Amino acid sequence: MRARLIEAALLVFGQRGVEASVIDEITAVAGVSRGTFYNYFRTNEELLTAVAVETGNEIAAAIMGLFDQPPDPAVRAAVGIRHWLRMAQQHPHLAAFFRRAGMLVLDQTLTARSETRRYVPIGVERGRFNLATPELAFDLIGGAVLAGINTLATVGAPEGYAEELAERILLALGLDSAEARTIAFAPLAPIDLSEESLIVRSAARIKEASRQPG
Repeated sequence: MRARLIEAALLVFGQRGVEASVIDEITAVAGVSRGTFYNYFRTNEELLTAVAVETGNEIAAAIMGLFDQPPDPAVRAAVGIRHWLRMAQQHPHLAAFFRRAGMLVLDQTLTARSETRRYVPIGVERGRFNLATPELAFDLIGGAVLAGINTLATVGAPEGYAEELAERILLALGLDSAEARTIAFAPLAPIDLSEESLIVRSAARIKEASRQPG
């Protein structure tokens, strides 16, 4: 039931925004009563946080699953940047949610933050990055990715936009221009989200609704 409410919330927040109180609409989409909602969440904000945690950690964990062993930190950063943006391109409702709840997603996505704290110092130690702290790198990467998602959700972006953004971030992290471009435009392995993932389930519901007459 908790997962059902979170799924409904992602759909509603993506369409209506996160500012309004939408508990009644969420319970209608989930097909439950308001009383059932309060068995799992006390407020609209608590549910919003749950959606941020679930979606952010799903993407971060899927990206981590691409690597059998710790990769070059620059490759790790570029792959993450590109997949976050591609996920937003593939799922407009997800892009709309991230656009409106972006800072909360950054703050609550513990997998992404802990990974950054792990691989950035390795990059500095190996002479790959020249930033002093993992927090600065996390803000640089996360802030740019959220801005990129906002662009995708509002005005769109040309082919290769995710790669161009990854290249620019790698330059800011300290790579030279030739290597930054090579890494940013390298072939990208797809990530695999299970059919039970929140993102896949919500996308399937949107697709099914679009097929309904009227």
